[in-house]
This record gives sequence, structure tokens and C-alpha cells, in this order.
Amino acid sequence: ANSIVNILPGVFYMYDSTGKFLRWNKNFETVTGYTGEEIAIMHPTEFFEEGEERDLVVERIGEVFTKGFGEVETNFFLKDKRKIPYYFNGWKIEYENKTFLIGAGIDIAERKKAQDKLRSSENKLKAFFRSTPDASVLLGQHFEILAFNDAAKELTENTYGKDLNEGDIFTELIFPEVRPVIAGFLSKALNGETSQGEFPIPNIKTGKSIWWLTVFMPAYDNNGNIFGAVANSTNINDIKRAELKITKQFEELQKTNQELDRFVYSASH
Repeated sequence: ANSIVNILPGVFYMYDSTGKFLRWNKNFETVTGYTGEEIAIMHPTEFFEEGEERDLVVERIGEVFTKGFGEVETNFFLKDKRKIPYYFNGWKIEYENKTFLIGAGIDIAERKKAQDKLRSSENKLKAFFRSTPDASVLLGQHFEILAFNDAAKELTENTYGKDLNEGDIFTELIFPEVRPVIAGFLSKALNGETSQGEFPIPNIKTGKSIWWLTVFMPAYDNNGNIFGAVANSTNINDIKRAELKITKQFEELQKTNQELDRFVYSASH
């Protein structure tokens, strides 16, 4: 039995309702740094730092003896005062008319590091998504709104006088006359195609239209499957004004050249 216990992954433990250890595996000694003699006279809660962590473990141990099962993620408090993130569980068993807790613990330090790294990346992405001046909206397969940033919220308020809410159908917010066009762009995105269009969007607060360039692109999950679409709008009003100014100047230059040509023709005859 001892050989079987000792080849179990992680740490294995068994103790009675008073907290007296009856059995543990060799890895329990290796991880904690305590000898078998020391563990034999210790209480299970001593392997957790005093305070909230120990209180939580006491609560979970109580659940095992009252409900039959308990689990917790907390820090394993080692003899050298180091702490390692661990997942622990416990089951209640009856043996020779006595009640015991039997369970195992698994090191989740690497998983915690990966989670922290992922959380950090997500926070950075969310910060960028929220702070960018572009109006971005993430949509699902049926054009339902999954997420949006502050710029998109402001654009919707200025254009339609409405709030932007998760779960709303994006195309229902758009002016009816351009709804089929937008739906077409979004359908292309759901089929893996990126496309774009330029739109003069009226601002109800100023009474003027502002030009926006909107790029419609597919949204992929971690497995590379398309789960929705992204509509990203950039204010190109200044660019459009510059284009119109250049076009007007070009037309005036053409008119001047035509007048000059007529003058030269008249003067030569």
C-alpha cells in the first residue's frame, strides 16, 4: 500500500476528524520539507499560513466532514516559509467506525503563472481597445453586440441618440437606407473576408455629417475558427475635407487653364 501511495502524483494525505495524520506519501515530505516524524505530530492546518488562507482551509475541511467533499486553491506553506500555489481536495471516508479525510494536492504554480500572464495580456488588450480613438464593435454570428469601446458608444449616441448595449442587434441601430450595405459587409467578414467602406454619418448634436472609414473583418477564436466580426471605424473627416479642397483647387486650375488657352488662341488670331 505504501508503494502505491508513494507513486501518486502530487501530495497525498489521510487524517482523522481530530486532524491526526495517519498516512501521507513521500512527496508530502519532499515538498513541505518536514520529516515524517514532524508531520506525524502536526495538524493539517499548520501547512497553511495563519489568517485568511488558514481560515479558508478550516472551512473546506469542515465541508468534507459535513458534506462529504471539499476543495480549495490556496498556498502550501512550507517549512522554509515559502508558499506554493496548490489545489487540494478531500473526501470523507468511513473505516472501522471512524471518519477520515483522504485527499490529494497538486502544484498549480505554472498554471497560475500562465493565468497571470494571460490576464496581463487581456488587460493590456482591453486598455488599448477602450482607449483607441477608433470606434470598435465586436459582433457575434447574428450581428449581436458582444463588446464595444467608449468611442463606439459615443459615436452611437451622437448619431442615433441611443445607448449601445451588449446583446443589441447591431444592424437594427443603423439607418434603414444603409442597413443592407452594412449587413453585406458583415456577412463577408463572417465568411473570412475583410472589406471596407466610407460613410458620411450625421451628427445629431452638430447637425453636420462626419466621414468615417469602417473596416469589417472576421473575428477568430483560439482555434482559428470565425465566431463573429469586428467593425472598426476611423474618423477620416479631415482627410475628406483635404480631398475636397484638392479637388476644388484642381477644378479651378483646369478652369484657369481653359481660360488661358482661349486667351492665347484669341491673341494669336
